[in-house]
Amino acid sequence: MLATVINGIRLAAVLSRHLPVRHLAAFEIPGIAAGYSVETGEEALADGRILILSGGTGNPFFSTDSAAALRAAELGASLILKGTRVRGVFSADPEKNPSARFYPRLTYARALSERLEVMDPAAFALCMEHRIPIVVFDIRRPKAIIDIIAGKRIGSRIC
Repeated sequence: MLATVINGIRLAAVLSRHLPVRHLAAFEIPGIAAGYSVETGEEALADGRILILSGGTGNPFFSTDSAAALRAAELGASLILKGTRVRGVFSADPEKNPSARFYPRLTYARALSERLEVMDPAAFALCMEHRIPIVVFDIRRPKAIIDIIAGKRIGSRIC
């Protein structure tokens, strides 16, 4: 959980150079990160800020994927961005299988039925139930998040 908070701090620092950002963690870290609540998240979004959430749910047994889906559902988010080490979703791990097929777009059902290890099944179920699209992209691509927010097609879209 702490590693995601550290990543959230860095991501907020980078994005805040270009865009208004609010970083909230599952648990308050005085002087570093405010604690998450639905109300503080809604306030940040109402102010037009990009909301970065870290620390998972703050509870054991829940993946950060499930936390992302839960928070997105709570806040009525229109999109989840999932940064990875590859350019999107593939039929197999492209780092291990160079012939893996890239999927620019796919459904939640296909991702689940093909057992594509993008997110855990609970996260997919929440996203599917609340109709929250997921964009999977290479986090190392310069300005990827800014480009996605601007509407450029990057990575894979699951919906």
